[in-house]
Amino acid sequence: MEIIFLLVWKMRQNIEFQTARSTLQALLNQKGAEPKHIEDAFEDLKNSFFPFEKNQKKQEIGALRQAMMREIARGALSVTPMADPDRRKMANRLVRGQERLAVPRRPAFDLSKAKVVPPPRGPRRRTG
Repeated sequence: MEIIFLLVWKMRQNIEFQTARSTLQALLNQKGAEPKHIEDAFEDLKNSFFPFEKNQKKQEIGALRQAMMREIARGALSVTPMADPDRRKMANRLVRGQERLAVPRRPAFDLSKAKVVPPPRGPRRRTG
């Protein structure tokens, strides 16, 4: 039950933040403020609504930085090709396939000598 209460509270806080943000944006746009001032005002508003997010973001950045430093300490990546045990067999199949394609093949039948037979004329008979 407490988790649901916290979730609803967090959602309401987000809604209030968005309404305050839109109001602030409308006021600053009316006055013709520069974009830098608008961004600073949004950042101040966000920090006042969600003070814990600033520390959380610092922790995330610190964790990412540590992970990056670990990867850098491992050194450069080296890639070694794996030996393919079926390389000879595949090479032989490739050669045989190329030889088969190189031999000219005779067509199964010659269409130039084929006769065209017209369909039968007359009434059709029904069978059955």
